[in-house]
Amino acid sequence: MIDYAVLESKFYIVTVERPNARLSASLAELSCEAGMAPFLDTYGQLIKATAIEAPAAYLAGMLGTLGAGLQACLSLMNRDPGWRAETVVIQLCKEGDYYSPVFLVRRAANPVAGPLEQEAREGWLTEAFGSFYGAMLRPILEAASSVSGLPIHQLWGQLPTRLNYSVPLMTDFAGVDQAVADRVNRDYDFLKTGLQPMDCFGRAKNPLNVRVRWIESLYEPERQMRMKNACCQYYQIEGGSYCYTCPRLKESEREARRTRHRAEAALQSAGAK
Repeated sequence: MIDYAVLESKFYIVTVERPNARLSASLAELSCEAGMAPFLDTYGQLIKATAIEAPAAYLAGMLGTLGAGLQACLSLMNRDPGWRAETVVIQLCKEGDYYSPVFLVRRAANPVAGPLEQEAREGWLTEAFGSFYGAMLRPILEAASSVSGLPIHQLWGQLPTRLNYSVPLMTDFAGVDQAVADRVNRDYDFLKTGLQPMDCFGRAKNPLNVRVRWIESLYEPERQMRMKNACCQYYQIEGGSYCYTCPRLKESEREARRTRHRAEAALQSAGAK
């Protein structure tokens, strides 16, 4: 069975409509330029974007969270949820100064259990990933690219940042034993290396199979943190800038930001004593 309580708490996937949504659209509506254009226009106004590339990139990042939810279904619950573009709705809800997305699943399909034998499982995963990424997400990202002008590889590039953060955490969820943790890792490896990229993503190379780059933490010198796989376009939001983890940020600028942040933190700590 699909545990939607887990999906809601970890990946913002719900089955009950949020009454305070400021913007809603089904994934089917976002699969064409006619539906994508007004969505990006309104979303851009809500987040005070200075260019349409920003809401396009933010939308792609949201879809990465939905992709992480799919991995949880397939690997933790051993079920293909059978989500379809017509029955999944993105809702943007205002929380304080921000707009948080939820994915509303209407008329959830009967989930399909996965086989445990590896060869049969890979066939099952291929079908599930093909339906999700090829049939559902690919048209959305292509429409977003066409409307915004942001290159399609920049949109696909938002997804690995979310997936590479979320999937490893699944092995630490309550009740996950070693066998399930191993399945999480094998299934994710298959997503990155076992598919035909042109068939599933329309790309010569799998856009989810990327090299993770590590940088020194902004807060703790002894800790490493992941660099984002692609620029999230936050600098095209009013008052925004390149993120510390942005691949576009020069290393000299990153070092200067670390130095400045730690000096400010030291002053605050001294003042609190």
